[in-house]
Amino acid sequence: MTSSNAPDPEWNPHAQSVREDLLAACDHMRKHRPVAYQDEQQWYLFRHGDVLRVIQDHDCFSNEVSAHLSVPNGMDPPEHSLYRPLIEACFGPAEMADFEPRCRALVRRQLQALAARRSPPIGSHE
Repeated sequence: MTSSNAPDPEWNPHAQSVREDLLAACDHMRKHRPVAYQDEQQWYLFRHGDVLRVIQDHDCFSNEVSAHLSVPNGMDPPEHSLYRPLIEACFGPAEMADFEPRCRALVRRQLQALAARRSPPIGSHE
């Protein structure tokens, strides 16, 4: 256990073996460890039945995890169901196609800024 009382990491989605063959890695997990913890405080479910139970049993597996309201992802039914129709129109194919170039430009700027911060200054001996 880590100091935060979380289990030790059991799954690393960033591992080279996972990136090289995600299907084989998931098949292995499904067989040997169908529910796994990952150190970024995430749980992974590898079996369909487990996923269904989590998304359908709101008493045991609630989305209400924060004191700060997140609409609708931080809500359980029936509250979630009230908001979903209001925002679904924002995520249609046309809206996503319109958003894609702006999203890509934003990500590009962020990556460029990150790269600039990590690059040693000109003339440094690092």
